[in-house]
Amino acid sequence: MSKVGDEVAYQVCLTINYMTAWNFVKGLKERLETTDDTTVVFVTDGGLAWLDPIQSLFPDAVHIRQFHSKNTRGIIYVHLRHEGEPHTVRIPWDAVLEEGEASEDAQRMRERRKLEEDSPRSGEKWTELSEDIIVWEGIVKYPRGRRKKDKEEGEGVTVPEAMNGEEEPDGPEDSEEKEDSEDGKDDSGESEETSEKDGDEKERMCITSGTATPERIFKG
Repeated sequence: MSKVGDEVAYQVCLTINYMTAWNFVKGLKERLETTDDTTVVFVTDGGLAWLDPIQSLFPDAVHIRQFHSKNTRGIIYVHLRHEGEPHTVRIPWDAVLEEGEASEDAQRMRERRKLEEDSPRSGEKWTELSEDIIVWEGIVKYPRGRRKKDKEEGEGVTVPEAMNGEEEPDGPEDSEEKEDSEDGKDDSGESEETSEKDGDEKERMCITSGTATPERIFKG
């Protein structure tokens, strides 16, 4: 739910899909008063449902996406405009943490996750998350530089190949972020505030920022 000043922009939303995300951002747009030089910043999970409404209704906003699935946890995408063109920056979470040592709580959490991932009971091994910072001109939807299931020697994919993370999701483990509930692919649960007019308006809007194939301009 959201509130701007004393105005409720959107009521409680039990699940996020494309329609509810669209209504949510539209409600903010109608009630949020900003000056021309104000930068609006959105922080969401990695769900795809947020991309179109934010790009369409707040084209100059900074959109920070945090991925939480097992194979993508630790990746942040930042969508922003540079010289009028959409760009995507991929960074590991550690790159945006406060300077200095991690807190004791954060260290304990990392140790616990490490033990869980390495536990024989887990039944699977994963490669390390790529620490590269990558910049694309365009909108990149899916997380890259993900963890991969570490295959035994001679089974095909090597660790370096798995670490490059340049392909789009195409396997069961790679599609975890797409299939997760936070992606918002289920459009069946339209909200009570959604009208046929709103749906038609969404269809008419031309979202050019996400149509071109992103071009990688930096990695390192």
